[in-house]
Amino acid sequence: MALSSDESPLPLAKNTVVRFTARYLASCTDTEARRLRGRAGVVTGYRAGASSPIVEFARAGRFPALKLFEVPVSRLEVADNAGEGA
Repeated sequence: MALSSDESPLPLAKNTVVRFTARYLASCTDTEARRLRGRAGVVTGYRAGASSPIVEFARAGRFPALKLFEVPVSRLEVADNAGEGA
């Protein structure tokens, strides 16, 4: 299906494994950074009309599973070690 002239491709494909960037984690509180650091999440889709993805993180140790909606792509990077932190 071709995109219309006012549509742009989504920045991250569904099922892409991502993690938060070091730059973003440095701007978080210590508690928040500890909860997110090293965790790999999966892009599960996008809300209708949104250009920022929905990202799900599996349970990691004492940290529960986490589903974040419309995460700015600038805060994410593609994870090269998909199994680490998942």
